[in-house]
Amino acid sequence: MTIKKTACDPSTYRGYMTCVRRHLKPYVDKPVKDFTPTICRRILNQIFKNALADRIIPSNPMVAVDRPSPKDNEISKSDEREAFTFTQMQIMLFKAADMGPADGAIWWWRLLTGMQQGEILGASLEDLSFGTMSEDIPYGQYAVNWKLEQIMREHGCGDPVKGVYPCRKKPPFFCSNPHWRVLDGYDITPLWGRWCLTRPKSKTGRVVPLIPLLAQVMQSYLKATASQPNPYGLVFHRLDGRPIEPDDGERTFRDLMESAGIDNPSIRYGHETRHSTVTLLSSMGVGVGLIMQIVGHSSIAMVEHYRHADITERLNAMEILDSSLNLAQIEWKK
Repeated sequence: MTIKKTACDPSTYRGYMTCVRRHLKPYVDKPVKDFTPTICRRILNQIFKNALADRIIPSNPMVAVDRPSPKDNEISKSDEREAFTFTQMQIMLFKAADMGPADGAIWWWRLLTGMQQGEILGASLEDLSFGTMSEDIPYGQYAVNWKLEQIMREHGCGDPVKGVYPCRKKPPFFCSNPHWRVLDGYDITPLWGRWCLTRPKSKTGRVVPLIPLLAQVMQSYLKATASQPNPYGLVFHRLDGRPIEPDDGERTFRDLMESAGIDNPSIRYGHETRHSTVTLLSSMGVGVGLIMQIVGHSSIAMVEHYRHADITERLNAMEILDSSLNLAQIEWKK
């Protein structure tokens, strides 16, 4: 884990630590040579590969573990997230409009940009801009430079002696010299508590166009929330200016889904809005390269790699959402 700590980003390291605590603890004192296929699981495969490469064991016992049956594959496919239908998106947009700009704008943003939740909750006002096109049609654009991320701290006061650190505090947060648990040179902007802004996984500076109606909604939102504290310059924030935590974002989004009559909101996630945007744009004929640039996907053939769309082309693509969902019929609560 010491090697992984210096070689991966904070969220990945937390995932490794969770695996170690939850799944590997029973095997801490068990000699590697005593493992059999019966007690092996997929999570152990990498460990044995490394042990084999280091010549600690003569063979990898995971090789003898049966592959998942087709039935198991069917079960896993049933758990995949599904995009919202056009009708479901329309109903949620109506419900959000009934809330008024101060409370409902974040859901229009979420449904009509294809951005990831961390990127939305970490959106910065300095990266949001508005303008007008021909015939004075308003539009907006947002440059994705940050995402909200939970970063843990660790003791920086020195090594522990018999489990006691020099500062004599157990939680790292109360250490006399706490350090953020990040790689050297990792770009991080501390906000509040353990919440920080970090760079997104997709290309920094990716431009997401805001269709005219969304731009108007956002301008109304900024006006409605202008008097609220906003010490961190976030687009979306709590009433006291603190960042909106992902768990709260998921909970309130499920409330929106429930009010819209969507089945099983408790097992749905906000990430489906990203799938929905991609699905809708694709079904309306927007090229995969342009979709890739809008939503920040990177797993596309390199033939599209050098294709750069300007804001007008991106906006025209995103306006398909407007026409498909008939946004003009939705009236916002004052």
